[in-house]
Amino acid sequence: MSPLRLGLILATVSSVIFGVMGIALLLEGDSSTARSTFAVGVIVAATSGTSVIYQVERWNLSAQSAIHFTIMLF
Repeated sequence: MSPLRLGLILATVSSVIFGVMGIALLLEGDSSTARSTFAVGVIVAATSGTSVIYQVERWNLSAQSAIHFTIMLF
């Protein structure tokens, strides 16, 4: 499986899990915790989605780290 496809799958799974938890919290009336859960979901999706950068064999570790850092910076 290509790293791009694997990254998208990992990010989607994380987004769905945290999205469902956030919706459940919204339905219970806890909007501040729901917003926090959505924010954490975005961070987890970005982290898990970009973790596949380290599987691209044609890039050296410096390039992989720089790309990962740049994505995490945003």
